Amino acid sequence: MADFGAKGYVYIKEGESLNERKTSKGVAVLGFKMRTRRDGWRGKQKEGEQYPPSDWWNVTVFDEARVAPLRNLKNGDYVYVKGTISQTEFEVEGKKRTGYEVDADWVMVAAPKVDTQAATPAVADDDDGPDPLD
Repeated sequence: MADFGAKGYVYIKEGESLNERKTSKGVAVLGFKMRTRRDGWRGKQKEGEQYPPSDWWNVTVFDEARVAPLRNLKNGDYVYVKGTISQTEFEVEGKKRTGYEVDADWVMVAAPKVDTQAATPAVADDDDGPDPLD
């Protein structure tokens, strides 16, 4: 195990939610996946463009005081995570894979994902130039 600190994006599959549960002793536990990009790229993918290489992390947060502020995490939120990392090996369809687990000491939401459709007021399209939101 080693110390870990990174920033990345929360990933929650469509139709799923954060993995929240309690241990047998009643301790709150919250789990989510996080994607980090090796080159720090944060832009939108353009048509035909490939994403830079990414690493995937299973992040686990223990204790009600740490879990409570994270219950509203959404897919695409940009977060900072600091904690302890461990590595696991497993097989999928006969291929060996490596997984990374992070026991988070703290998680900070750096930039919640904004729904630009909901955040943009309705205005008439007067076609006077490029749209700054495109």
